[in-house]
Amino acid sequence: MERKKIYCDSNFLLDFYNDRHTDTKRIVAWEQYLDLFVKDSVLYLNIEEGDFFSNDNDFFNKLKKLKKEGIIKIKFNCDYKKLIEDKDKKHLIYFLYNKPIEELINLEDKYGLMFISKDNLYKKSDYIFSFDSFRKIDNTSGWKVLEQFKQPCNYMLLIDNFLFKSEEDVTENLKSLFDALLPNKIMKNFPITIRTQLANKYKCWSNKSKEDLENKVEEIIKQVRQTDLIKVTIENVKYSEHDRNLITNYFWFSIGYGFVLSYSEKAKTTDVHIHCITHPNVYDRMIDFENKGTLK
Repeated sequence: MERKKIYCDSNFLLDFYNDRHTDTKRIVAWEQYLDLFVKDSVLYLNIEEGDFFSNDNDFFNKLKKLKKEGIIKIKFNCDYKKLIEDKDKKHLIYFLYNKPIEELINLEDKYGLMFISKDNLYKKSDYIFSFDSFRKIDNTSGWKVLEQFKQPCNYMLLIDNFLFKSEEDVTENLKSLFDALLPNKIMKNFPITIRTQLANKYKCWSNKSKEDLENKVEEIIKQVRQTDLIKVTIENVKYSEHDRNLITNYFWFSIGYGFVLSYSEKAKTTDVHIHCITHPNVYDRMIDFENKGTLK
């Protein structure tokens, strides 16, 4: 099982543990965050190992016990600015101490990663703990309903064996989908990988190469994000699963009908299921998709 990876400023952790709220909604969110820190996680702390073990704080003593029992792992003396640049750490959530919301937003815009401190802790909880949510896709709402789950990210993996249907449907759907989920500001290279079965290309695409299709998707994206930082790569892959999937740094979206829907398919109404990385087994599934674990 993959452990969730979390960076925490040690002062943030101490403040958090001493700041349990009395109103019902915040108690629930507080307990959900606590579970995130103490269950099957890897904590990246900025504190020296010696300082951690010599600190007799109740919460640190709890973490020491969990570490000894193998329930969590702890890495010490970590610099979040170095972790940010590590491409293997793209799923880390960063909990910082005493950072105002404006600074957190600037960090999220700059790096496409999630930054949380006391000032936005409970606002973020509204969607990062929204377990197995779903939204209906139809001819009225389209992919716009996913805007609620727009979050910091710096890459996407889209898996759909039958993505390239009619040219008109591809343009309409991908434009709406990427507009709903891509960050409004993109300030660093942003790879989008599409895994699809090119043997399923429809007649209108029959004379198009893989590079033509990559350029086409990039053109569609430029209609909603005016940037040259997004690079699309298409991999000719067949997945064994029926459902189509989209993975970002912190979310997994799955749908039965696919990400390119015709008018008649939308008329039937289909559900998109939304799973956040904070929930059990979701991180495992995301890593499985990234590692091509369900290929035929």
